[in-house]
Amino acid sequence: MPTQASSPAGTSSDSDLTTPATVVTLVGEIDANSTGPVRLRVFDAFDADPSAVVLDLTGVEFFGSTGIAVVLAAAQRADRRGVRFAVVANQRCVLRPLRVTGVTAHVAVHPDVDSALAALSRPAPRIPAARTG
Repeated sequence: MPTQASSPAGTSSDSDLTTPATVVTLVGEIDANSTGPVRLRVFDAFDADPSAVVLDLTGVEFFGSTGIAVVLAAAQRADRRGVRFAVVANQRCVLRPLRVTGVTAHVAVHPDVDSALAALSRPAPRIPAARTG
């Protein structure tokens, strides 16, 4: 059963003990006023050494440029730590900025948490080794 802990700036973090993935749920407005606490909460998710982090933005009502910066920074942190990462968003106020800025070309975006967890639980695609002459 997932557990939920509330935290500043309208964020919460869900931990499901049956999966090594961490789900960070953000709600409300992600703007210049909330960026600091939101960034800390998202980055804290990586400290528990999860195999995957899911950033659930389905409860977000406003998603400014600082939200995009948080998503990109989280994706970079995931890449550096070898942690799989995905975003969940299904509303226009979040999807449009992610698409217009090209974030969706670099970060997997899913319509719900279940599909994100399912995608992250599949083995990562293998990239064939480059052949040398």
